[in-house]
Amino acid sequence: MSTVIERVGSYAAALKWEDLPGEVAGYAKRILLDSLACAYGGFDSEPARLVRETLDELSETRQATVFGGKVKIGVSAAALANGVAIRYQDYNDVYFGPAWTAHPSDVLFSRSSRISIRVPASRRSVANARASPLVTGLR
Repeated sequence: MSTVIERVGSYAAALKWEDLPGEVAGYAKRILLDSLACAYGGFDSEPARLVRETLDELSETRQATVFGGKVKIGVSAAALANGVAIRYQDYNDVYFGPAWTAHPSDVLFSRSSRISIRVPASRRSVANARASPLVTGLR
């Protein structure tokens, strides 16, 4: 018998963009645009600036560009810096589920960016990598 994490991982690994219902693909696209707008709006905030400066100072690798700037830092650090900018104004999307509330864009944009930065892939594969956490997270 497999664990929940194994089942979710298998589901996400097998998920293809083409398999997503149109409404789910449309929702994923909308959240991506929402996330970009929130990142832009939060870019100059004090918390985002402090996180960028600190991570720039601490980062030993220069693999990923932080949204909105020319700073290159480690992949996970860039995901964190981008996530702080997205969340700063707390205007990003909200999902009201039957038992809990979430901000899917936190996963969709900032965390899944690590996948698309590290692995050379087509636009379709990147879109799939960004939609998978959304679909699995809201299930």
